[in-house]
Amino acid sequence: MRHLCARILEEEGYRVLTAGDGLEALAMLEAVGPEIQLVISDLKMPRLDGLQLSACLAARRVAPPVIFISGYNVEQPTDHPIIPKPFHPSDLLTAVQRMLSARPRAVTH
Repeated sequence: MRHLCARILEEEGYRVLTAGDGLEALAMLEAVGPEIQLVISDLKMPRLDGLQLSACLAARRVAPPVIFISGYNVEQPTDHPIIPKPFHPSDLLTAVQRMLSARPRAVTH
């Protein structure tokens, strides 16, 4: 699924980094830093699930927005958008465009 999502986004011109699980994603986010503008995460992942990843990100001074993808009914409420599986590529692209356009732009002096 992550490779399919990456291909969909790359075909639209987005630069995409992928991780195999939540801990790998967290390490990548720590290494790359504020260049990460958006995180797309499955809710169910080994070692660190999507909600745990989101909580770790929320503890950061500046956290990228998160979109969840899930094939399961979501039992725990979340403030993040959820794209249910299966989905059409346009569902993913629309969610990404909405999240990126709603994010405040950094201003440097």
